[in-house]
Amino acid sequence: MPFAKEIMASDASDGGIGGVFSEEFSEEERRKLIDAVEWKGSYTTLFKAEGVKCKLDAFDFIMEKDFEDLLTYPLERGDGRHINIKEAQALWETANLVEKRADLKNKRVLVLCDSSVVVGAVAKGRTSMWVPSAVNPADCPSRRVQS
Repeated sequence: MPFAKEIMASDASDGGIGGVFSEEFSEEERRKLIDAVEWKGSYTTLFKAEGVKCKLDAFDFIMEKDFEDLLTYPLERGDGRHINIKEAQALWETANLVEKRADLKNKRVLVLCDSSVVVGAVAKGRTSMWVPSAVNPADCPSRRVQS
């Protein structure tokens, strides 16, 4: 099954917003990211803690992209839900958007997620990538506070 041109990112923050963000990547950029995934149904960490040497240096093009807001929704601070639940909701919303889009039918969609707990929970049968919050393109927008 071919990969979609579009790469998505999901994120949530306590007291900010949750969201799904998307951007098209060139074939070369997608290939770099896809090659980083070790096998089908696995997830990979783009950040390796080897003396805090960041494997993401090769992926700095991610942060140069202007990700489009596909979906944002407010998250209440102190609503009793753990941040992992909020992060899982953001990934769930991503899956719902993918399912509804005809242009993504029969395509594999690469999703960037900075919650290692959530990525680990859904890794079986998925291709996901964990990225540090500092380089997740969905992180900054998710910290906007809804008025």
